Amino acid sequence: MQEITTGTEKQITYAASLREETVAKLHATADNRDESYYRRRLAALKAERLSECADAATIIDWCKGHFNADNQEIVNGYEMEAIRQQVIADKKAFEASHPQPAKPESSPIIPGRGRRRRQPVELTPEQQQAKAEWAEYNARYAEWEDSLEAYMTRVAAARQTKKTVAPQQPATHAAHKNEEPTTTEDEDAADLHRLHFLDLHDVAVIAGISDATARQYHKTARAHRLDGEPHPGDLPAPDVIIGTRSQYAKAGWKRETIDQWMIDRPRKGGVRAFTPGTGYPMDDECTMWLIVTRVTRTQVWLACKIWYPGDKHMERSYQCADIYLGFGEDDRYIELGRRGNLGGSTIIGRGLRIDAKQFVEPPEVFRLDDEDINTPQTRYRMA
Repeated sequence: MQEITTGTEKQITYAASLREETVAKLHATADNRDESYYRRRLAALKAERLSECADAATIIDWCKGHFNADNQEIVNGYEMEAIRQQVIADKKAFEASHPQPAKPESSPIIPGRGRRRRQPVELTPEQQQAKAEWAEYNARYAEWEDSLEAYMTRVAAARQTKKTVAPQQPATHAAHKNEEPTTTEDEDAADLHRLHFLDLHDVAVIAGISDATARQYHKTARAHRLDGEPHPGDLPAPDVIIGTRSQYAKAGWKRETIDQWMIDRPRKGGVRAFTPGTGYPMDDECTMWLIVTRVTRTQVWLACKIWYPGDKHMERSYQCADIYLGFGEDDRYIELGRRGNLGGSTIIGRGLRIDAKQFVEPPEVFRLDDEDINTPQTRYRMA
């Protein structure tokens, strides 16, 4: 094991004693190790050792030497936390060595004439280079943060699967031919990560429009009137609306635009627009409906299986060839309704099978099982 080479002598002594104490406890509980114990120890290590004196590589080596294979994902998560701390430190060092380019001063206000139009300021070559370096660094840092978020989502999904899903038995000749898993954990985590980010690029990706079109929506979009006819200067609302009113406002969309989307959803392909007053309260924190023109097997599977992070209330609706798929905000159910009908439903029980040929893609069959819903109150309904 590597020796700790950072920190003061007092800190090194403290870390060594802590390591010996922890090793003794681990050996004492060798026959009764569970995941909660490892989690508590990792929390203590992160709080007491990583922040004070220990080298990240030393901690990682120590953890890997004392955790078995069943808890390897915890070690991986702790390793990512150590790397994240290092990246944050690198970013602070970069900011200290690369000061931000100075912003041009505001034009003075002349009495009687108001504020003069600001003249464009030409940057010096040094300022242009600094600006380019900052843009490149911010892009790399954002990409790293996205990859870390996706990684931690996969780790959380693996832990949840380990807790809730029983070990799979070997396939037999009696197994149903359509009962293969529809997606992998990596695909699930990637789609979940993409679906819940609220920026213009993600809206463009999911809606199938370009970034330029998304920016144009962001700038001037207004929903059609209830009659569905376009008006001069109007642009159709994006096909996908994600998140709550407040979250979408933070993403940069105007409050008036959001309210218009919520009230006057346009008619798309003959589908009746969803409006308030149908049993789903529309307050500031109620998630909007999603209306899309294409849906993949993975998106439908995610809509049926994975709850919003933090177990918040949410509502979703997927427009397919003939089917809406949505979550009720109050009692959390999945409702499958025909076109123009989000009303009365019939409980058809668990084990619901949906023929994906009704959707745009892919032409396969996927299933929903008891494990697909983590909440016992969930019910399947079909109009």
